[in-house]
Amino acid sequence: MSIKLKNNTGSLSRIGYAVSIDPRDNNAFIYSTPSSTKVIGIITEQVPYRAFCNLATAGEKANVYVNGNAVKGNSIRLSKTTDRTSLGTCMIAKVGDSPYVKIGDALSNGRGLVPCLLELSHQGTDESGYVPYEGATGDVDLGTNGLTANDVTIGGATNNITIDGSGNMGFNGDATVWEDLNFDPNSSGGPAVSLPDYVTINNVIHREFTSANNQLCGDGEELPHKYKLSSQMYPHIHIFLKGGESAGTTGVSFTFYWELRQGAGTTSGSTVLSATSAQLTANPHKIDIHDNTGFAGSAELGAQLSITMARTAGNAGDVVLLTYGVHYEIDTVGSKLRLSK
Repeated sequence: MSIKLKNNTGSLSRIGYAVSIDPRDNNAFIYSTPSSTKVIGIITEQVPYRAFCNLATAGEKANVYVNGNAVKGNSIRLSKTTDRTSLGTCMIAKVGDSPYVKIGDALSNGRGLVPCLLELSHQGTDESGYVPYEGATGDVDLGTNGLTANDVTIGGATNNITIDGSGNMGFNGDATVWEDLNFDPNSSGGPAVSLPDYVTINNVIHREFTSANNQLCGDGEELPHKYKLSSQMYPHIHIFLKGGESAGTTGVSFTFYWELRQGAGTTSGSTVLSATSAQLTANPHKIDIHDNTGFAGSAELGAQLSITMARTAGNAGDVVLLTYGVHYEIDTVGSKLRLSK
């Protein structure tokens, strides 16, 4: 499908030349530089500088300006820096030329303007894969069976993503990402006399904690296999003040009790997560409360995390606990083995 962009080449457009988007104007084109990976089309008409011009794109037939005598069926490529030729011109692809941008296949013999079926794609050699990048000067050998151990790193020396020969992906340094391990109060347990009350809001069932400050519930989960071993975990809750209830003068406080069991031992602790009366009033739909200190996580796979949430202070009215849990870091998409990372 042809496209129409403004001619920013500085002169009359040259039919058959390869072009790229002008980095200064997304609605205009310039001649493609040798070895560019950003070819968008071939000029099909001669128009003045700054006039709009039709460009042929992948899948279309167009006359391409080729340096050399093309034979029907030849692969035509964009010129490379080693060709020492004009911007936007093309060459006949030969063995050893890769990597390059393939412009298309010649539809007849010729020199100069040669009719081609356009492809506009990155090409490597027949023997190996090609990882295209701006200014590429050669193929990247990915091995006969794809990747070899630790030979793909995206990013810097410390902060990066790696893929090894077995296909395992890892996130390192600042490249790690965060995930939630959340618990639903509706499915949490505890002594019947101490459980928070059920309340229906917008035809949806929630759990509310009253100002008596004597209700609690809890649940447990195994830490996910994608968890970054030995990294900190950070408690958080999501709450809101039930409509019509008073925000009080001292707000509300929940105590987040946690226990982490692993083969090497058990650790436990607690942290208080609070919202002021002003916060309860200003945020009637949802309040996110985070503990920024966190606690030390597990050094081994399969650790069991148990949490109990208790309302322990504050004179605000009924407060709904939406979810509670921990934020944790991910350094893999899972574990390589069932029982170890």
